Amino acid sequence: MDTVPESAMAAAMASLGAIAIIHSSISPATQAAVIHSVKSRRVPILSHSVFLPPSAYIDSPDDFADSPFILVMESGNSKSKLLGYVSKEYYMNQSYKSLKVRDYMAPSTPLRCPGAMT
Repeated sequence: MDTVPESAMAAAMASLGAIAIIHSSISPATQAAVIHSVKSRRVPILSHSVFLPPSAYIDSPDDFADSPFILVMESGNSKSKLLGYVSKEYYMNQSYKSLKVRDYMAPSTPLRCPGAMT
């Protein structure tokens, strides 16, 4: 990076496991305010992930447990390929819920690195 990130970028970077550098030329009070701002942001990290295979059914909102998403994996476990996800909000707005997960999941999109990074 050629610039020092603001608090929104620092929070986004932290959610991806990266670190952000706070500029040393700002006052300690401003540095503390930036850190407080980053730590107070709610970054959507899935700490209690729920996994299902595409052939599964979601029987009730309780199937989401404490997670806002169900991750649809090829084999239904964390070690297999991510195929897509179902958000709890989307599930709750579905009128016909007795479909297989594959019929209404949002597909995942592959991440691509710029050519210079490969």
